Amino acid sequence: MLTHDELVEIVGRYYPSKIEAYDPEYEKTSEFARLQALLKDARVGLETRAETPWRRLFQQIKGAFVGHIVWDRSPPMDAPCYECRVYMPWVTMGDEVADALVVLVSLLAPVYVVYAAREGGDDEWIEFPPLPHDFAPCEERLVQIIEASGLHRLSTQLALSALPQFVPHGGCLELGQSCLVDCLFTWRR
Repeated sequence: MLTHDELVEIVGRYYPSKIEAYDPEYEKTSEFARLQALLKDARVGLETRAETPWRRLFQQIKGAFVGHIVWDRSPPMDAPCYECRVYMPWVTMGDEVADALVVLVSLLAPVYVVYAAREGGDDEWIEFPPLPHDFAPCEERLVQIIEASGLHRLSTQLALSALPQFVPHGGCLELGQSCLVDCLFTWRR
């Protein structure tokens, strides 16, 4: 398992330090160019329908959750992660409110996070572990599948640890507002 310092070092390879994302200098940095090349490669792999580790993992998740709505929210356009949503068994197509487990798999390091989300209606929320009790059986099955692929789960404390020196491109965050999850995965929830 990677340490906080090792993850920060990895983030530093792809995000310029102490430059706001809206600063014209941001897109001129080698870190930004490195991240864009990584994102392009990930998109090409998905667009060509090549057999990728992500595609295999997603198919395993989908196969394990028959009867659930399972969506692949990839390819990564501006965030270095793949995303999958596994909707809870009580959710059906067309529901105004939908509860899901969200899986984010980083392109930068062999790590992932899982969190719960409610979409739609007036009561939208996200919650990092520990998750609501209703989500536990699906979370356990999901984690087993992902861990078997060789990825490591970030603890909530580590995922939400501050990274004040970095800011993801394309988001609404400024210096001092980012967490590890924002840079390793996405600022979107």
